[in-house]
Amino acid sequence: MSPLPLAHHVAACRTARLPGGRQPLSIGGEPVGWVQPAVAERLPALDMTAGVLAQAARTLAGQGAFHWRGEAFDVRARTGGPVLAQIDRGALPVFGIRAEGVHVNGLVHRPDGPHLWIARRAADKPLDPGKLDH
Repeated sequence: MSPLPLAHHVAACRTARLPGGRQPLSIGGEPVGWVQPAVAERLPALDMTAGVLAQAARTLAGQGAFHWRGEAFDVRARTGGPVLAQIDRGALPVFGIRAEGVHVNGLVHRPDGPHLWIARRAADKPLDPGKLDH
C-alpha cells in the first residue's frame, strides 16, 4: 500500500489557521495557549498566575464550558520547559493549551501478513468509551 493516501489524509487534517481569532493566553508572561474571544471575555485576564488559571478553569467547568475529568495536567510554555501550572485535562481545549501524551500502537506479524494493534478505550471513560484509541 502506498503511503500517499495517508500523507494526503494528514495534509487534509492540517487546516487549522492559528490564531484564527483566538487571543494569546500566558502565565507570568510565558505563552501557554490560545483562547477564543467568548472565553477570553469570561477570564479575569489573559496573563495569569497558576492559581488564577486553576480558579478560572473551575469556574468555567461549573458554568458547563467543559467536563471536569479530575486529571491534573501540567501546563508548560514549551516541550520540556518548566511546569508553570496545572489544570484539569478537560480544560485544555477551552484554554487552547497544547497537550502531549503517549499512545502505543503495535505492528503484529501474522502468517497472513502484518496487522496493526490499536488500543480500545475503557468502557467507563467519560469521553468516547469503548472506541478505538490512537
